[in-house]
Amino acid sequence: MLFKKVVRFITFILMIVGAVFNILAIAGNSWENINVNTKIQDRSYHIGLWKVCENSISSKCFNREKTDALKATQAFMILGFLGYLTAFIFCALLHINKNFTINLLGVVLNTSALCLLIGLSVYTNQVSIREYKYGWSYIIGWISFLLTLVAGLLCYTEHFEYHSIK
Repeated sequence: MLFKKVVRFITFILMIVGAVFNILAIAGNSWENINVNTKIQDRSYHIGLWKVCENSISSKCFNREKTDALKATQAFMILGFLGYLTAFIFCALLHINKNFTINLLGVVLNTSALCLLIGLSVYTNQVSIREYKYGWSYIIGWISFLLTLVAGLLCYTEHFEYHSIK
């Protein structure tokens, strides 16, 4: 019984941190960074899913050109977040109905992880420019995927029985 409670607690904490990271990745304007050095002045640009921002004294931002691959990345990242919302609903149902199975929560979390994986992979292979450096938004997007995957897999460990070795 204690093992079940610990697994559920760890899963819930991973879900919270993963959801926060997913929100920050979606909203962050630092998926890629580039520094442009000219004789007149140096400029750095931060590229997000939605905007490109010039990081100078006055931080100017403009909308990013939307290619099909970028739209796919945006859609799958949002679907991943909607998976988190669904997972939180299932967590509430787990506390209300003790007979509700945690395996369904694992399916929802693994589906959410799959959406994040697809979105991040499309960005990596189709959208990103190889000469640019990846930024913090991109990195925490991948961390969000890993946390979701681990939380989803933890849901399936609840039914294992552990025996001590004598």
